[in-house]
Amino acid sequence: MTYFYFWQNMISMHQSAYMRALSEMPDVKVVLIVEEYIYSNRKEMGWNVPDLGAVEVKCFQEATPLDWRQIIDDSPVNSYHIFSGLGAFKKIHTAFKHAVKNKHKVGIMAEPLDDRGWKGIARLAIARMSRIRFEKKILFWLTIGEKAYYQYQSVGYPASKLFHWAYCVEELKKEQTNNRNSNDEKRIKIIYAGSLYSWKGYDLLVDALIEVKSIMYEADFYCINKNTNNLVVEGLKKKTKNSPVNFYTMMDNQTLREKIGEYDLLILPSRYDGWGAVVNEALDVGTPVLVSSNCGSSTLVKYNGGIGAICEAGNKEDLKEKLTLLLGRGRWSNENRVRLKQWAQKHIAGRVLSAYLLQITDSLERAETKPVAPWML
Repeated sequence: MTYFYFWQNMISMHQSAYMRALSEMPDVKVVLIVEEYIYSNRKEMGWNVPDLGAVEVKCFQEATPLDWRQIIDDSPVNSYHIFSGLGAFKKIHTAFKHAVKNKHKVGIMAEPLDDRGWKGIARLAIARMSRIRFEKKILFWLTIGEKAYYQYQSVGYPASKLFHWAYCVEELKKEQTNNRNSNDEKRIKIIYAGSLYSWKGYDLLVDALIEVKSIMYEADFYCINKNTNNLVVEGLKKKTKNSPVNFYTMMDNQTLREKIGEYDLLILPSRYDGWGAVVNEALDVGTPVLVSSNCGSSTLVKYNGGIGAICEAGNKEDLKEKLTLLLGRGRWSNENRVRLKQWAQKHIAGRVLSAYLLQITDSLERAETKPVAPWML
């Protein structure tokens, strides 16, 4: 029996699919320990607590104090403790230090560091100091996005300990088709789904859309919740009053994912995004993507050009150029949608990632060649 203990800040619907699939494998036990079940701001964005199946969930927030030390101390020899981030969350980091002190098999799951500006330089410096302290005590890293892989390699971790990793989403069972009436069959529909924070790059997308004049399109932004600055929204509406751009309230995740399947293109123009799981959500329903180079999920597009395109982060002109190129190919056909959805199920579905994780741990135990990430094959 192999045991996996995942230590995370909260339950994530972008990891539930592979955890549940892992727990359903023979001779595998999965335990998820979280600081809290779900953040309130994530609820406001339409997130919910996902179905984890046979995964045993433990939470620091329960009325009875969680004996996290006993969880680690009592874990069987054939156990892996995988922690989210290195020093990212206080309680999780405390548990990490206890695990390495007692020589348990420890892995780290980490998104890329935001290396922009002087704060980015400081983050990389801290990562180098942490490497000096913990490198020999960490068995492996699951690096979320290709940038994270090379960042942690650059601060001194050996490639033998670094493995490419990704987020994933639950498969949406509902069939998706581009059903349109004859009056708008030539109009290409674009969707942006995310918050109105500067790092999301929504402003770059708005500016690029305004300048696209030669192609019929309609762009819908699902970006408004109770915490959204109304002055920002009104300013955007005024700015786009002569363009086919609309701004709507955010919706629950299930409804949003069904909605994404009605569009010809999803755009994530972030100046920085650790991953950007909305890209997975689009691919799962067969919708192609335009994603910035500073999003972890851009690695999916890099190795599989048929699923979309990558634009240079923070560069409005490159965003406009790639957008115009994608719009130029016209509406996204149902045949292409089916093909893209099949690709997603073959390369980034939960069952695929769970099998890949077992390949990783097997390669470490047997000193075998590192497995290749499914989306890079």
